[in-house]
Amino acid sequence: MVFIGPLPRPFKPWVWKAESKQLMEKAGVPLVPGYHGSDQDPALLQREADHIGYPVLIKASAGGGGKGMRAVEKTEDFAAALASCKREAINSFGDDAVLIEKYATPTPY
Repeated sequence: MVFIGPLPRPFKPWVWKAESKQLMEKAGVPLVPGYHGSDQDPALLQREADHIGYPVLIKASAGGGGKGMRAVEKTEDFAAALASCKREAINSFGDDAVLIEKYATPTPY
């Protein structure tokens, strides 16, 4: 059996959500509004979430399968959700870096 496709090296940036978002942003791909920078200061993350507007989704940058992900409806709940998300991310993936995205809530038909 022979694998036909790109070498593994091009996939490296896709391992971390934040890096892949930065790569897509540079390529001009439309993205959900959010913060995917490397500065993980909780006060900065709170300001970014407030700037994006609620509801937001906090996502573990190294995560997958819904682990390290929290929906936040209002600014008062952000700090606790961030701390919880970071704990789960470090325990599940060995990295507590997160990104913040605008959370699009489903609408009924």
